[in-house]
Amino acid sequence: MEFTEDPGSKSSGGLYADFEKGKMVPEFEEAAFSVPIGEISDIVETQYGYHILKVIDRKKEDRPREVVVNTLKQKNKQLSRRNFFEDLAKEHDFVYADIKS
Repeated sequence: MEFTEDPGSKSSGGLYADFEKGKMVPEFEEAAFSVPIGEISDIVETQYGYHILKVIDRKKEDRPREVVVNTLKQKNKQLSRRNFFEDLAKEHDFVYADIKS
């Protein structure tokens, strides 16, 4: 922490406290929400540089259960759709690009 050059956390010794999903770049979030509490991540490369995370705590989800379930169902539906098109592209030898409009 004493060696951080990160402008977003330098004043707090490298600590990012209480951020929600969707607030950080995907690579950083993946590590932050998958590394077990008390453990240290591998090196995480983002567009902002290299990071090593130590997860010291994780708060419970505070959104209503129904909202979380619906969000997860929607993400699963999107992933299933993307996987379907990627498999179809491989099977028929064409390029599939997942373009967001």
